[in-house]
Amino acid sequence: MSAKHNHLFHLENTQENRDLIKAFNKNMKAHNSKWKFRIKYRKPKEGHKYGWGGSLKRENANEFAVYLNGGYNDEDIINSRSRTWDAHCKVRKLTEKVNKIKELLYYE
Repeated sequence: MSAKHNHLFHLENTQENRDLIKAFNKNMKAHNSKWKFRIKYRKPKEGHKYGWGGSLKRENANEFAVYLNGGYNDEDIINSRSRTWDAHCKVRKLTEKVNKIKELLYYE
């Protein structure tokens, strides 16, 4: 059984193919899409090898893999963090109140 990967597909590393992905991204942005294609360069040219974390420079790659990024935007992340922090603060305040009540019950 072969491993499953997160990329959508591979394309030959040419200016034409990179421009195609760029055009798709521009079109998706124009239509207010939350999705974006991301390129990771793959298949090192002869004499080159993958760098740290499996990265390659564009000029050293024979092809690239296309990934789909998105499903959220910066505002969603900020709101999520804000809601998480608000919930944390509420829990902390409630815990303090419960501890004060316990002190009153056990020390009087």
